Amino acid sequence: MSATAELLVCADLRDTRYGGYPDLSGDVSVLLVGWMAAADAADTGPLPSCVRDALVRASLAHWCLALLGEPADARTPAPGLSGRLRAPLAWRVVNQADAAAPLFEQPSHPWSLQGQCGLLFRDPPVFGDARLWRLAHRRSALDASLLARLGIEGLLLPGTDGEFVEALFGSGDTRAQWLAALHASATTLGLPVREVNADTFRQTNWFGDR
Repeated sequence: MSATAELLVCADLRDTRYGGYPDLSGDVSVLLVGWMAAADAADTGPLPSCVRDALVRASLAHWCLALLGEPADARTPAPGLSGRLRAPLAWRVVNQADAAAPLFEQPSHPWSLQGQCGLLFRDPPVFGDARLWRLAHRRSALDASLLARLGIEGLLLPGTDGEFVEALFGSGDTRAQWLAALHASATTLGLPVREVNADTFRQTNWFGDR
């Protein structure tokens, strides 16, 4: 069976063209993940299901994963966020790839509009902490010490138009562990993974064949 997509990963590329976190400290380890769908692939949306499943399985290999859920009351302001912004007041902890699928497709937090956020953790954080909401909406400076204080080992954020994943980690060791898990999950799903440097990632014609 031929692969339906190829994953390209690049470490430490901080480039706003791919939807980079706006205020990111140098002590946060970055991994960008992009994908090229096969020409005959039936699932060619912003986040193909095979790519989504590889990401979720990698995240569940050593951690728990929480994603933004549907609103409990859309009229209620998100904690810690001012103005007219309204947001769901629920994180959903997922235990398997199938359970995560609807969270990537919900209209209240569209992946393609950078509305979703994944949290990687071992012990449950305080989900009502306003700092988590500011991070999810990219409204706070992010450094490794903040992640540690929140009990978060990594963040998965959609890049530009949902066409990339920006994975942010509190340490290089955690990034390496997640990348190894991504290789393993992708292999199980029949997806090749290629680690590339910044120049190759930038020069890839991401949208030409879609």
